[in-house]
Amino acid sequence: MSDAPSFLGDASEHHVVEDPKTEREIGQLFVEAQRFTDDALAKLEGQVDRVLAEAGRKAAEIVLEAREEADGVLRRARESVLLSTTKADELHDAVGRLASLVDSLAEVLKGTLADPSAGPQSPT
Repeated sequence: MSDAPSFLGDASEHHVVEDPKTEREIGQLFVEAQRFTDDALAKLEGQVDRVLAEAGRKAAEIVLEAREEADGVLRRARESVLLSTTKADELHDAVGRLASLVDSLAEVLKGTLADPSAGPQSPT
């Protein structure tokens, strides 16, 4: 390897010269890079919070609509006597279970909004 031309010369010829101005400029660049990163992360966290809040509102809206629709179906079924009381009760129970499941989903979304770093957790 000693036959290869050296563009850098002999390593013993180079000395590291500490320049306080250069070190200060490098330090300032690192500080600016960290500030930029912090600002970008804060902006992204704000966007995530807004998306999760909207998802929570939408989930609550869906639950309300589903409950209203289920109540209307049950009322109409009982009024028209198309379903027996047993079938109507089964339907009511099924709707109750569905509402409970949607409520659990809404709680998970609320938990995620409260602590985004926790991520989604399965309901217990």
